[in-house]
Amino acid sequence: PVAIEGFDLIGQAQTGTGKTAAFGCGIINNITDKNVLNAVILAPTRELAIQVCEELKRISKHDRLNILPIYGGDPMQHQI
Repeated sequence: PVAIEGFDLIGQAQTGTGKTAAFGCGIINNITDKNVLNAVILAPTRELAIQVCEELKRISKHDRLNILPIYGGDPMQHQI
């Protein structure tokens, strides 16, 4: 509820506890304009960035959002 109301949040929990869904649902629910940048999510590793991206795509599959990970180490064309 706090995320859906638009408040900033910081949280910490163990792996597999639903952090991506908890934060992601709040972000996705508050998107009003799909043609502008709405959120930037920082992840410490490329693998986690890809994992978070895939989960957010799954959560928002009916919302027609453009969600993509951007990370170092691979050519930009490959990421696009």
